[in-house]
Amino acid sequence: MAISAPADDAAIKAALANYRATGCRLVNDKHKPQCPLYKPSVVKKPKEPEVDPNEKPNENEPLDPLAPENHQQLSLLLYSFSNKSANVPDFCVNPWIVTMEMYGRHDISLGAFLEKYCFNGDYKCTSPNCNVPMNQHVRRFVHGDVCITITCNTIGHSNVDKVKEEQSKQVMFWSRCEACGGSGAARRVSRLALGMSLATYLRSRAAAPRYVRAHTCSHPLHAHAHAFVHHLTTACFRYSKITPYEIQLPPDMISIKYDTKQMRDALISQLNELVQKGHEIFSGLSDGDAEKDYQAFKLHMEQIHLALTSASLHENNTTAAVVRSLWSVSDRIISGEKMLRDAQDKWSSPPAKTKSQPDNTVAAEDKSDLDDSSGDDGSKENSGTTYVFTSDNNKDPEKEHTGTEEDEEKGDKKTVRQILSQLLSNNQPANQSGIILCGGVVPVVVLAGELGSVIAATLASVTYRRTRDHMRHSIQSEQEDNENTNSTGKEKTDGDKSKLAKSNDHVEVLLKDGLVCRVYYASQFQRLRHLLLCPLSGAPPDHECGCYDDKDRTDKGLCEIEEAFIRSLAHCVPWAARGGKSGSTFCKTKDDRYVLKEMTKPEWQQFLDFAPHYFGYVTSCRQNKLPSLLARILGVFSVGGAGNGVLVMENIWYSCTPRATRFDLKGSSRHRLTPDTTPLAVLMDENLLNLRWERPLYVQSHTARVVFAAVERDTQFLATHTVMDYSLLLGVEDNTLVLGIIDYIRTFTWDKKLEHLVKKNLGSGQPTVVSPEQYKARFCSATRKYFLQCPAHWDHLYSTIHG
Repeated sequence: MAISAPADDAAIKAALANYRATGCRLVNDKHKPQCPLYKPSVVKKPKEPEVDPNEKPNENEPLDPLAPENHQQLSLLLYSFSNKSANVPDFCVNPWIVTMEMYGRHDISLGAFLEKYCFNGDYKCTSPNCNVPMNQHVRRFVHGDVCITITCNTIGHSNVDKVKEEQSKQVMFWSRCEACGGSGAARRVSRLALGMSLATYLRSRAAAPRYVRAHTCSHPLHAHAHAFVHHLTTACFRYSKITPYEIQLPPDMISIKYDTKQMRDALISQLNELVQKGHEIFSGLSDGDAEKDYQAFKLHMEQIHLALTSASLHENNTTAAVVRSLWSVSDRIISGEKMLRDAQDKWSSPPAKTKSQPDNTVAAEDKSDLDDSSGDDGSKENSGTTYVFTSDNNKDPEKEHTGTEEDEEKGDKKTVRQILSQLLSNNQPANQSGIILCGGVVPVVVLAGELGSVIAATLASVTYRRTRDHMRHSIQSEQEDNENTNSTGKEKTDGDKSKLAKSNDHVEVLLKDGLVCRVYYASQFQRLRHLLLCPLSGAPPDHECGCYDDKDRTDKGLCEIEEAFIRSLAHCVPWAARGGKSGSTFCKTKDDRYVLKEMTKPEWQQFLDFAPHYFGYVTSCRQNKLPSLLARILGVFSVGGAGNGVLVMENIWYSCTPRATRFDLKGSSRHRLTPDTTPLAVLMDENLLNLRWERPLYVQSHTARVVFAAVERDTQFLATHTVMDYSLLLGVEDNTLVLGIIDYIRTFTWDKKLEHLVKKNLGSGQPTVVSPEQYKARFCSATRKYFLQCPAHWDHLYSTIHG
């Protein structure tokens, strides 16, 4: 009501009497109050408007956020645990949200709560595995950014004098400031105070940050621990401020944060090394005819130096422009390295080259950068058509080698054999020189032990682009033939349609003698990369990228999206991360944006069958703006014909610093403990459970709803296609949780089904292998236990509006 009358007005007096009698709670006839001292208002309620009994209430109608009756409740996150329980390290009462209506449903008086749950030593824990009394548990109530922790114990000797013998049957109270240690005298809790609603008490503790005690302490009441004592048993209510974590999911658009200063410094270092190497090589050549090549090399180095000091690298330019200029300088350095190798091959005698520098064999470009081949038997194992093409890129006549074709071929084959042997075995020392392939749209140095450089050279090759162009025209021709067939009244069978859908999926490119790389689902992955990867400009392209069509291009360049992806893969480093039982080997790109993982042959084949569904789901989530935790796989390849595959995916921990705590979670605590707790170690589920009591991962309600919905949606998709054994990667850093789901490539195969059925029927304990549906349920349940949702004051209104 609006107060406009004087204080002695009868209506004002009646309203004041009503407030004194009922407090801030409004009368609600939906239920009877449960608090024993609650009495209805002594003031007659205003007459309510008549309601048609035949009219059905609108359940979807949002609540009025300004109506006081919609705020007479308190939502709390409640959970309890005990270090004496058999449930350790798990909770005895799993975290759940209870909505307490003031003096109504789910509420209880403060006195009844203390008597039943704190002072009663016979009240047992509700967990069937726990025999510890409830008053020996730690209980926590969380609301917003406030946590109230309740602990019970027997009063120590220092506090016995505060409770006299005649007061032992009463409930006594005192408070102690945990900031300065000041405490007040013990006082008896009145019957009216014990009748206070527990929800009202908790809300008052959470919502009075400016209240201070008079004279005794200058700290706010939040800093005071409240102690209630009865029969020498104390229940302590401690207030603590919490900071809910922010959640970082895999981004909609995958971008790279380029450090242009670091890139420029690295190029300057490479240039200095190349100049020093060139000086040593040319100074050792006695033939005077080498002077011409030396002058050409010297001029090339000077041009690179000028490019590194040009105005295009100034800070006032955009990051995209600077990165493009640095890419150009990097290409020139690679071409300078090739000039040096060509000169060394040209003017050094074959015996000296063979004995003194066996590792610096030049990768000669004769008639092509790629050799002809008819493919291998491995291409028959996969569904779909595998195109095997070779390049016809003619080399520059001015750079023609003077050595014989036989010597060049012999040197190429030796270098390729070294790279192949080192690609297939990580135990051999790396060949630091490698092969320089300049015939593609991006020059790439293929190094032994770096799978990414082979993949980058394949994607950059003109052969690959022409093959994809041929595939595109073939698909269009088949679609036109299909339309013509339908127009004549003849429809293709389901088998023909399936063959059409599966054809033209894979591309195989042969780099030199025996160095082969096969690209699986080339067209689909390229479309996916253009959907997910962010160009240098930062804005997603609003039209189909030009790299899909090569016929109108006058240069040999790629679009920014594909070029940035290739240049990232061209420089990889080994990563110390190891897979589970498979022992997979990992590599990371030097910019830390992508991860390359080796797959076993069963995993590889299972993913190839699952890939079409994966493309559809990821595309749907991106187009419909649905959050997803799946770490996007951006390409699948096989390198060197080893029988194993390599997948390239985004790095979930791209934004994490080395000091971040990292976890690999599967939702099970069985054999999921990592003894190594060094800063760089990847911990597991049981490690998180052990840390959860002291470092709970609180998240805000709206954030938790997004995460739980995304996990439910992703796992439902994976379970539908019998995918299991995936993991949730978690990075904990400062106030941020970085999340992503990986390893979603293993399906519920017949051997896993057999193991599950045998252990289940024989009753030999919990099966180590569960069905995809069981795995999904366990995974989602664990996610809700790992991340504790902090309810806020407005949550019930938000839930009404958004369902």
